[in-house]
Amino acid sequence: MLVKDNPVISRIRDARHSISQRFDHDPKKLVAHYMELQEKYQGRLISGVDSVGKSGVVAESKEEYGAEHHEE
Repeated sequence: MLVKDNPVISRIRDARHSISQRFDHDPKKLVAHYMELQEKYQGRLISGVDSVGKSGVVAESKEEYGAEHHEE
C-alpha cells in the first residue's frame, strides 16, 4: 500500500532533497558528504548486521542488543 500524503514521509523526502540540493544532486559529492558524517560521528554508530533486531529497530548499544539477542 502506497500512502502519498504521509506528513512524516514528506518531511523526510524534503530533508533528503534539501541535502542533495546542497551538493548539486551530484551522487559523488553526496556520498563524500555522508562518508564525512560517518567519520565525524563514528562513536555514535553501531557496526555489524547483528545490531538490528527482527523488528528492524537499531539498539542504542551493543550491550542493550546483546542482552536480549544472545545466541547460544
